[in-house]
Amino acid sequence: MKRQIRRGVFETNSSSTHSLTMCSEEEFEAWKRGEVLFQKYGKENFISATKLSEHDKKMAQEDYEENKDDFQKDWNDLSEDTKQKYYTKYAKENDIIDEDAKTYDQYMHDGDLKTFVQRYTSKNGDKIVAFGEYGYC
Repeated sequence: MKRQIRRGVFETNSSSTHSLTMCSEEEFEAWKRGEVLFQKYGKENFISATKLSEHDKKMAQEDYEENKDDFQKDWNDLSEDTKQKYYTKYAKENDIIDEDAKTYDQYMHDGDLKTFVQRYTSKNGDKIVAFGEYGYC
């Protein structure tokens, strides 16, 4: 068997995976507060489901009312936080936002991979956060 070695190439048949995302501390904290969702494969990494158009919000409200059971509250009795969560659910289900977009808790705790977060301050004083996943699939 002939073995060929290519220069300047690193190859492995390992099933390990790694990801790294860098963002401003402001974006990261907005994600932690639930104001935006993170999507790995989009034009933008952070997207907002809570800034739906008024039409989409009205459609989400109608969807909730049409599909609630006898034991659920009426839309007007829901807290603002609960309404925002329903907007996110509605936006994902109706392809208004990427269905794979994740909240901070979903990204950090719902997968098989380990996650990390590192904070940095640049020489210019910019606050940067690096986060990602690593491990074996």
